Amino acid sequence: MFARLTGKSEILNNESLIIDVSGVGYLIGCSERTISKIDNENISLHIETVVREDQISLYGFIDKFEHDWFKLLVTVKGIGPKLALTIIGHANLGKLANDIITADKASLSKISGVGPRTAERIIVELKDKVLKLSSVEIQEFAKQKKDFPEIDDSISALIALGYNKMDATKVVNKVAANQNNLSVRELVRLSLKELGK
Repeated sequence: MFARLTGKSEILNNESLIIDVSGVGYLIGCSERTISKIDNENISLHIETVVREDQISLYGFIDKFEHDWFKLLVTVKGIGPKLALTIIGHANLGKLANDIITADKASLSKISGVGPRTAERIIVELKDKVLKLSSVEIQEFAKQKKDFPEIDDSISALIALGYNKMDATKVVNKVAANQNNLSVRELVRLSLKELGK
């Protein structure tokens, strides 16, 4: 229905705002991440329209990456638009992707509104989809967390050895998260050891 809305914004609270487009005010649900990035009155948001029997709701996103995450999260059983916005707003999206790929249920369960069962469903239903959505963000998060520029090279080395990208990314990030200042050689060696378990 709507792909994008551009106009003057009025923030109502940390989860919604109004966009005035040529005199028509649209009530938009947003994540705290989007709200925090609005630094002027005139904005342009990616829009997702959710139609239910009793209402039509609009949700806005500051960038396509966040919008893609929303569309992915609401496919998980038990996660509606509001919880999806909460997850997006309270999680580093690179870390969120990393937690899903490494099946870190404990970390996911720390997000407001996400219990162990929901965390398990997120992992099971999204682990094969997340890497396509955010492989760059996963690697960037890992670099920021441990300052390891060697991660990309280690992942590439494992791919060259015949491992698929998802397995390579998962194991290298897991090894890097538990070690400091490893060389590419050491990262690859420990990753191969982990893959051989």
